[in-house]
Formats: sequence, structure tokens, C-alpha cells
Amino acid sequence: MSNEVNISVVSTASADPNVEWFIWRAGIQPQKARFFTVVSYAGLIIRGEPLGPIDFEITRVWSTEWVSAQGDTTHQWNVNVRNVGNESGLYALVMAETDN
Repeated sequence: MSNEVNISVVSTASADPNVEWFIWRAGIQPQKARFFTVVSYAGLIIRGEPLGPIDFEITRVWSTEWVSAQGDTTHQWNVNVRNVGNESGLYALVMAETDN
């Protein structure tokens, strides 16, 4: 049973409208539970103009276990994110992860 949840920003970037991409990290501990959310930076001022609300969606989350020819394993999490809005925008991918 988990005693706490650790929250971290695992990615920040910009994205054009109707673009989908995936973010991944390898070398993770497989027994931890992970939850993701994506946050837009609405209201950030760029070139004197505030950014409007931009819609980002997480479209898929999955885990991968890679096995080498020698039998060594590497665990990886993967997240697909899509900008479903009509404008380019900035985002942060936030992960909550259990401590066990």
C-alpha cells in the first residue's frame, strides 16, 4: 500500500494545432502506479499577447518492457498527447507516481 504520491512535471514544450506526439521515459521501476495529466499555459503572455485556452488531450498511456538478448529488462512508460485546439500552445505533462 502506498503512503504518498510524488508529483512532477516530466515534460514541457510547445505544440501546433492537431499535432499528436508521444513522450516516454525508460529505466523506471515497474511496480509503481503512475497517473498523468496535461496542462496548458493559458494566460502566458507572448509578444505582448496573452495565450488563450488551448485544448490538449492525453490519448493513450501504456507501459513497455524491453528484454535484451541476455535477458535483461528495461521498463518504460509512454504517453500520447494531442493538441486538439486551433492554436499553437505551450503545455506541461504532469505525472503523479506512488512511492512503492
